[in-house]
Amino acid sequence: MKKIDYSYAGPALKNLGRYYDSPDKKARMMSFSASGFAVAFEGSELKAEFIATECGRPQGEASLAVVVDDAPFASAKKIVLNQSDATYVLAEGLPQTRHV
Repeated sequence: MKKIDYSYAGPALKNLGRYYDSPDKKARMMSFSASGFAVAFEGSELKAEFIATECGRPQGEASLAVVVDDAPFASAKKIVLNQSDATYVLAEGLPQTRHV
């Protein structure tokens, strides 16, 4: 299993939208709508650790929309970040090959 941390700068990770790096939290912070990332990986599963605020609040809850490969956005998997610091499975059960 390979791990990419917040300071990674290379071809496997592309940041989207507005974000900032927090050396104090050792995290890349995405606090704006339509911010995110695209990650290229090889395997059948992708996990990521997220720090979230507003957990459990229906107004402004932190959530992700996960789109794998060339799937349409309408089929995105919604993941609600319901813990302040946790690892979430973004994709699983995929063919053992390269994905984005």
